[in-house]
Amino acid sequence: MGIAAVFVGGAYLMAGGGLGLWFYLLVGLWSLFAWARSPAMQASIIAVDPKRAMLSAALGISGFYGGVGIGAAVGGPLLDNLGAAALPLAGFVFVAGAWIFAARHERVIDLSVSSSASSL
Repeated sequence: MGIAAVFVGGAYLMAGGGLGLWFYLLVGLWSLFAWARSPAMQASIIAVDPKRAMLSAALGISGFYGGVGIGAAVGGPLLDNLGAAALPLAGFVFVAGAWIFAARHERVIDLSVSSSASSL
């Protein structure tokens, strides 16, 4: 029943009651690219440790959706209290924090690999 209501509402909007066909085409294209990155991301995660492919895939997609949930939990109150102008700054803070964490984590991995290789 809910899906039928969405289709009826979409048909109404496309028939001139609102946003128009170009809007739906752009949203469709956007969603295609948004969902297309998940298989590539999963493949790169599985390539790290193929012996534990199922665990790697489960943790990878859990992290992806966990990030979406955290973004919604932070973005919703920011939007309500500070407005849309606060969202890019919050996004920047999250991306900068992830970049710093990844750079630090990569350095730790490189050090552990080089120290284990020198002990051989």
